Amino acid sequence: MLGVLPTGTGPERLLWFLVLLLLSPFYGFLTGLLGGWDDGGLEELHQAAQLSDVGLPLALLLWGAVRLGARLSPLHGLFPVTLRAAAQEEARALSARRPPPA
Repeated sequence: MLGVLPTGTGPERLLWFLVLLLLSPFYGFLTGLLGGWDDGGLEELHQAAQLSDVGLPLALLLWGAVRLGARLSPLHGLFPVTLRAAAQEEARALSARRPPPA
């Protein structure tokens, strides 16, 4: 990994960051197109995007790219996550037991 990570000056690191930032919607589109998202996962990603503050435009762009890829994919919904309801119920129960932050 030594040859892959940017080790240059500040402008080079900024360029790497911007390139990776701009490629994230393309990566999201590919994961959607290749069947990596079911309807529940898309809904969770949308909820997570709505929680973001400064990064809201980028989060919504990523969600839109994933949703477009999933809509065009013949693999969408082929392998749904069957434990989602149980996992959400467990998360709600654990959150209810957690004391409020001090």
